[in-house]
Amino acid sequence: MLIPSGGVEKSMRAVIGVFFLCCIVIPLSNGIPQIDFGFSGTVRQESEKISQNIRKKIQEQQNAEINRIVTEQVLSLLDANGYSCKKITVNYTSGADSSISINQVRIYIENPGQAEEIAALLTKGTGFETEVIAEGG
Repeated sequence: MLIPSGGVEKSMRAVIGVFFLCCIVIPLSNGIPQIDFGFSGTVRQESEKISQNIRKKIQEQQNAEINRIVTEQVLSLLDANGYSCKKITVNYTSGADSSISINQVRIYIENPGQAEEIAALLTKGTGFETEVIAEGG
């Protein structure tokens, strides 16, 4: 062969061996990713399903938490001023940038004579547009 004998011979054989091994392995490794085992579609579908479930759960938790926080704030203002209510609803929107905008808070009361006072109190105390609805009379 063309390999010099002596101390360099082992090194040269190793280098040539690695070269030929690379010549065989590299084309094989480039061909393997092109083989489709049929799992990619199933994995993608399952991943999308899981993502949708996570987004749904986050939205549900966000709704519950916003309602809880606003309700607690409204009830504390009402209690501090001697008023009560039957029901509270919160109307809000959430933006693509994860911002939350509370559009309206509806308070359902029994005494129609207190509606304007409660609306003024809550609008001043919370900063939300507050609609007070009297259901009794």
